[in-house]
Amino acid sequence: MTLAKAREARTKAREVLREGIDPGEQRKIEKITRKYRDVVSFEAVAREWRRELSPAWTASTARRNIRVLERCAFPWIGSRPLAELTAPELLACIRRVRDAGHMDTAHRLRECHEF
Repeated sequence: MTLAKAREARTKAREVLREGIDPGEQRKIEKITRKYRDVVSFEAVAREWRRELSPAWTASTARRNIRVLERCAFPWIGSRPLAELTAPELLACIRRVRDAGHMDTAHRLRECHEF
């Protein structure tokens, strides 16, 4: 690293500190995000969420929750990396279901997105 680049990095770190963000923590988060960005899809995280919570659910609730995700979310956003999903994309999935007249399913889908 050249002296000019080191000074530039120092200046950026100081700016980040002024914003109240720890530069070391920010680097750790960026490293983890880069590592898992392409690996962790919305579907993978949703299925893991279901596995963790399903022991507390009845069998019918567990089946219903995964079925809602499989029919209403996975076809549109399931393969997308979770880090790249935006709120409008999630809202579009929920509205698609709601506009089809399935209010209970839309409500359940919204709850599933809160993992």
